[in-house]
Amino acid sequence: MTWLHLIGGGVSNLHLAHQLAQTPVLPGKVVISEPNPEPLADKTLCGFWPAKEPLAIKPNHRWQQWGFSQAGQQVNHLAQHWTYCRYAGPDFSRQVRDLIEAHPQILWRQEALSERPKARWVMDSRPPSLEQFQAFQSFVGFEVDEVQGESLGLMENLCCEDHGISFVYRLPMGGRTLIELTRFETTPTPLDQLEQGLQALVGDRQIHYRESAVIPMGVQCDDHWGIPVGARGGFARASTGYSFFASQRWAVKAAQDLLNDRAPIGPYTALENWMDQVFLRLLRNHPERLTRALFVIAQRMSADHFAAFMAGGSVLACLRMMRAAPPKPFIQAALKWA
Repeated sequence: MTWLHLIGGGVSNLHLAHQLAQTPVLPGKVVISEPNPEPLADKTLCGFWPAKEPLAIKPNHRWQQWGFSQAGQQVNHLAQHWTYCRYAGPDFSRQVRDLIEAHPQILWRQEALSERPKARWVMDSRPPSLEQFQAFQSFVGFEVDEVQGESLGLMENLCCEDHGISFVYRLPMGGRTLIELTRFETTPTPLDQLEQGLQALVGDRQIHYRESAVIPMGVQCDDHWGIPVGARGGFARASTGYSFFASQRWAVKAAQDLLNDRAPIGPYTALENWMDQVFLRLLRNHPERLTRALFVIAQRMSADHFAAFMAGGSVLACLRMMRAAPPKPFIQAALKWA
């Protein structure tokens, strides 16, 4: 029997396979089933990582400065101990697959499964349906020619409209810039509508590449074929949508758990999961309060403390964020008064 079957060749399962590939002799065969020959072909993968900690897979770009804007106000962060990293999906996938496919016990199969595979352990990353999303992060992005002086903007033109939160994400990459129009919302905006809005924003700048997605902000489903991972397992954090480095940290621990015949657990702490549910409650009931609160948090937190919170996995970072947040809306949401 197969020891481990990974359903899907996305980020979380690639991270796990990469960790396991560093063990010369595994307890048994590892199979990765993925129907798409290039599952990360149209993906940009980003997240926060400590500046002095090495990365086995090198990112395409790194930054230590980023900004936010709302209603004419600007906040700029300059970090000392954290970096914001960007991977092109195909580059990340290629580097990891070269490593895992060199392992004699790890097999990549281009196939779609119709039922749960037989294995000692199964990691299920099948995408959840939209009906299983608690809320939605919808975005459309264009890669365009860079304009001199552009800087990294995590949340530009942050505003509340149409019962959701909208902002522009801007990623200058030396010659080209990725610009995304993003919405946090409880009902997904049609992507063609977002594309029209983004087209108006970029004007006549040449478009070299397009990407779009609807990412879950919280998932409620139980129809798993094993241990849920990736978006199905809530790895895309409900309050941010970030998952890349959380998946990497999870994979390090999960690999050790599996090698010791223990079931892995998810990447986030109980405090983080609780805070995310408070965030979603505010998004559903009072997006206008949440919009303002996000900008206040950016104003009050240092760049390094903000990055540590966004990276996840730290109770101290959560407490710092709670201290920076406007207390009234979050307390009311926590007590279910709002």
